[in-house]
Amino acid sequence: MPRTMSAPRLEDLPLGFKVMLLAVFTLFGVVGFWGTATSILGPVSARSWRQTSCVILGSGVAESSGGRSSTYKVGILYTYSMDGRSYQSRQYQFGNSYSGDRQGKEKIVASLPPGTRTTCWVDPADPSEAVISRSFSPASFFNSFFSLALGAWGFAWVLQSIREERLSGRTGD
Repeated sequence: MPRTMSAPRLEDLPLGFKVMLLAVFTLFGVVGFWGTATSILGPVSARSWRQTSCVILGSGVAESSGGRSSTYKVGILYTYSMDGRSYQSRQYQFGNSYSGDRQGKEKIVASLPPGTRTTCWVDPADPSEAVISRSFSPASFFNSFFSLALGAWGFAWVLQSIREERLSGRTGD
């Protein structure tokens, strides 16, 4: 009779492997959260940024295709001056990440054709940093929350397994 194999259970894995899993989950959670946290924290810090006039040099909808679907983001280039010096930026908003909302991105781009004079917000501590929209991206908020939750879940899962192993007295080879 053929023998069926089952996946190993977490409690049966060696301690060293569990520690490695702990590190991986924690790393992915922290990196994922940090990578998207600026889209949440940026609008808060930008409340103190200086308002200035900027001119759109180019705009369009950037597309990223993968598999059967595509995602989109606002592609923009604008120029502005701060303290007598000229700068250029490509940042429409904090966390200007790709999403499936093509129509929303097209609407934004249609309102900002090349040559348009509009308002942008400039970081007085680093004038090379500017955004046109200080609002936060809901997609980035979801990504940040998901990364943090996944990292915390993985961390707790592996840590609990290590605790149980130590309490049971197993050494795990």
